[in-house]
Amino acid sequence: MQVDGRKLWLDECLINSTALLVHSEKTEEQRKLTLREQRIKQLSTAYLYLYTKMQEEGLISSDDEDNFFKLETLH
Repeated sequence: MQVDGRKLWLDECLINSTALLVHSEKTEEQRKLTLREQRIKQLSTAYLYLYTKMQEEGLISSDDEDNFFKLETLH
């Protein structure tokens, strides 16, 4: 099965951002987040928001001229 490499990359970032937010929420139950942790949490939240908006607007397409990712074969 062939899949757009960019979609795989963006989906991996989606998974990592979600995991980071879950971890941050658990940490916040125990203690206050450091400034660095707060910034990383904000960055992850922004990524999730923007990625969702791009999907809703149909801005992610493997046919884009600027898509330099190749198709990846999934086994």
